[in-house]
Amino acid sequence: MGFVPLDVNIKKIIYIEFVNLRVLLIHGGIIMNRLLASVFAPIVFYILSIPYGVINYLLFGISIANPFPGIIILYIYSFPFFFIAGIPISIIIDKMNIGWRWVNYSVAGGMVLLILVLKKYFEHGDFYLDTDSMFAYLQAGLAFFISLRLCELMFQKLYKKYEGGQLDT
Repeated sequence: MGFVPLDVNIKKIIYIEFVNLRVLLIHGGIIMNRLLASVFAPIVFYILSIPYGVINYLLFGISIANPFPGIIILYIYSFPFFFIAGIPISIIIDKMNIGWRWVNYSVAGGMVLLILVLKKYFEHGDFYLDTDSMFAYLQAGLAFFISLRLCELMFQKLYKKYEGGQLDT
């Protein structure tokens, strides 16, 4: 048995860990997809809310706000919601695996709205549910699903390229 210098073993360990990390990044995984989806979901949510704003403008004359500050404000307020609530709820939805996923995500957004309305009712005694909130929370659930599905497709495509040897290791 020969003695192998310590720096050779460390280089080998670092290389193995780098390859494992790269496979994890390319393959995705349960949490990786959801983390990226929570980052992109506010942007998708803003894009989904544009037709609703246009319809409100055409039907009711409610003006559309300037889009640039609107997306920043929406991102600041909705990202924590998608990050804190969206990730665990999406794991639960995918573990249940009942019916169409996009419907389940939209229903989950509606259930979050219902929980918040009931919380407000028990704290302050007023029960108020408007149509804007109903559409917004349903759209939020759908936005998380769309961004999650895009991340899943992206990771699947990258993983196929990695398995096919088209990506450098």
